Amino acid sequence: MKNKIFSVFLICSFFSSIATAQETTKLEEPELNIVDKADPSRFYNTAVIQGMNKTTAKSSLIEIRIEEKINFGQISIIAHKCWQSSLDQKPESKILLEVFENKSGENPKRIFYGWMFASSPSISGLEHPIYDLTALSCKNK
Repeated sequence: MKNKIFSVFLICSFFSSIATAQETTKLEEPELNIVDKADPSRFYNTAVIQGMNKTTAKSSLIEIRIEEKINFGQISIIAHKCWQSSLDQKPESKILLEVFENKSGENPKRIFYGWMFASSPSISGLEHPIYDLTALSCKNK
């Protein structure tokens, strides 16, 4: 009787291990639908930002070509990249900016380097007592 129970146990264990191995094999198959997240067609050659002088309350629409340096008051702005989402996604523009403060008699001092987001300007913004910059959009010119 003990031999029969032991044999049944071995047979059940054997079939159980085969079923488990087949399930494991199914789970380990790689997913073939791979999408490139960094779509190069979403990068544009011109960034559009809004600059504001807080002391005079004057705002200006600024268009910067990628890798071009422009002056806005006492700051210099360089746009390194400009990305915009496709039309079928939530609207978003991201601009990689580098900002320098120009004081007379001193070398320019970098005061900001990072991505600015048009949909959420408070996530990453320029902290300056006089100037405020806001990312608006990207375009090809």
